[in-house]
Amino acid sequence: MSPPKALLDIPRILFRVTQLELDSLSFKDFPQLASLLGGFPKLKKFAASNLGWPDFALPSVDVCLPPILDAIFLGKCYKRDILDWMLTSKIVPTCRSLTLNPVGPMDTPSIGQYLEALGDELKELDVGFTSLDSGGDAEDFYANIDLSYNPCIEKIRIQELISGVQYRLSSPLPWILKSLSRLHPNTLKDVSFTIFLDSIEDLDPEDEPIEWDVMDELLCTRPLFSALQNVTFVVLGSLPLFLVKMVLQFRLPGIFRRDLLKVVDSNGETLV
Repeated sequence: MSPPKALLDIPRILFRVTQLELDSLSFKDFPQLASLLGGFPKLKKFAASNLGWPDFALPSVDVCLPPILDAIFLGKCYKRDILDWMLTSKIVPTCRSLTLNPVGPMDTPSIGQYLEALGDELKELDVGFTSLDSGGDAEDFYANIDLSYNPCIEKIRIQELISGVQYRLSSPLPWILKSLSRLHPNTLKDVSFTIFLDSIEDLDPEDEPIEWDVMDELLCTRPLFSALQNVTFVVLGSLPLFLVKMVLQFRLPGIFRRDLLKVVDSNGETLV
């Protein structure tokens, strides 16, 4: 008996797929995931989150993502395994937009190697430091990743710069600013920070003071980022945006004077 026509159409359907999102899946091993991803030759956007496999081994056959993608999103998964696999390809897959959230210390060496391989292909970078020791994670990011290898980054987003609803041993901000200082000064246009605020005091915590003056000097006072157009704070929580902006404009006077400061909610809506 001949197989149903729908089954015969599957290879043709996969060939046309340009966006793929994998979430909450377990694989028997990494080669199984690699073989799956190698079946989408027209892929332009790939997202992986909450994926698992018992250990890492390279697939026995040469399969990889397409050589050029628009966006890659790596959420909660073994990022180092996926990136190490991509780096072994004859042609390392590149992307214009890369999201790595959260960033864990074990993944940072592989992230650094991949970003170096991306070079000037990378235009947008989105990273998040969400663990209890988020400052330590950001320090590992700085130690293993040199953003000067990516001189064409125009937009960078930092997730959970402040997390007022979660206790942290350390703040990621000092190390984030060190990483930002490596960006190309004439290319960066947009910097965005997501902040979770339980109260307005979260902007000035006593136990881990935020170096707003250092941020203001780096992004504005010093003539470093001449192309910068927006410094945006995405506010999550119930605090009124006008109150948050009022505090930030005093903490970041240089950014405010240059009219770079933007304060928006999770939907991107700003003050009316």
